[in-house]
Amino acid sequence: MEAGIQAVDDDRDQLGTFVAVVVGAYAFYSHNTILETIALFGGVTCFMQRRALALLEDEPAWAYDTDKGHKGFKDAGPSPQQVAADKAYQAALKRQQKERDEQAEVDRILGKIREKGMQSLSWREKATLKDATERTRGKD
Repeated sequence: MEAGIQAVDDDRDQLGTFVAVVVGAYAFYSHNTILETIALFGGVTCFMQRRALALLEDEPAWAYDTDKGHKGFKDAGPSPQQVAADKAYQAALKRQQKERDEQAEVDRILGKIREKGMQSLSWREKATLKDATERTRGKD
């Protein structure tokens, strides 16, 4: 259906160009500047219409879904809301992973205390336990 409409438009443009040339030749022969102007306008209009049709032929009808608005373009990226949601999700994942890693470290230190006693801890391990205690108390 779409190709048929473009063929009719192309035929119409060819006829319009032919008429513009004929009117322009007559206007030039009869020295009528108004007709020359009309012929020039008709020729330019037909030329521009042909260029528009050529652009339409390059893009198939299914390339853009008008029902979706700007989202109908294939290369339309995610919406700003989606980008913000993705960033928040990634930050939450990173925060959860950090909490898991910290808890694993605390568990390792508590295991060391169970096996060797409190005196076996380094100053860094003691600081890690102190920070974990403060975080736990801060949550309550």
